[in-house]
Amino acid sequence: AAADRLKVKTRSAFEKISARFSGENLIENEYVVPYTTSRKYSEDEVSNKGSILLDLSNRGIATADFSLLTASAYSLPPPEREPHLRASIRNLEILSGRKLEDPENPLLIAMRSALPEYLPGFMPTYLNVGFVPDMIPGLQRRYGRSGAARIRFNNRKTILETLDPEAFRPFENQALPQLSFRRNTDLSEKMEAEIASRRPELLTSAWAQLLFFLDKAYAYYRKHLDVLRNFMT
Repeated sequence: AAADRLKVKTRSAFEKISARFSGENLIENEYVVPYTTSRKYSEDEVSNKGSILLDLSNRGIATADFSLLTASAYSLPPPEREPHLRASIRNLEILSGRKLEDPENPLLIAMRSALPEYLPGFMPTYLNVGFVPDMIPGLQRRYGRSGAARIRFNNRKTILETLDPEAFRPFENQALPQLSFRRNTDLSEKMEAEIASRRPELLTSAWAQLLFFLDKAYAYYRKHLDVLRNFMT
């Protein structure tokens, strides 16, 4: 009986989302890999973490929707890299059914960076990337008023901490879980004032955030090459 119910639920879910996974609109090339790929990629191309996630997906194990920028994208000049970032985000929009900066059905992104070898916690992760004020109504419907306020707070925290660690320092000890809606909002507004005086476009443009964090991830890698050479075989 349980197996029969599972088949019914699977069929119902498949009918709703199968068009998104048809592959016709997804972009895959030497720089961009959606998780629905049937091709094999090495850890040198898509990192240890990316390789594991692709393997899980190919086995039919549920993962978050993801699209990878391969190692080849790292060597491109920023203007040539941007179209591939856009292609990767477009893949996420198709696979998730959500859109960047859409106030009704907003897409938020966890930008993760990884290496060919397993080195947990070394490379940076940027969460809730893509938040802009127009998203708040849609986020409130999805996560509630307090949840939306926390997403705003976490986005602003990540931007300011990455943009100017010294400016973020006064907020560091205040970034606690279980803050009230009012406290999350107050801290967000104060951090937004700091960001506005440095890079105001990061407050209102999801694309500006994506390009900013991608550049910071690559810069972190370049800055720590000596350390990585010591750890990696």
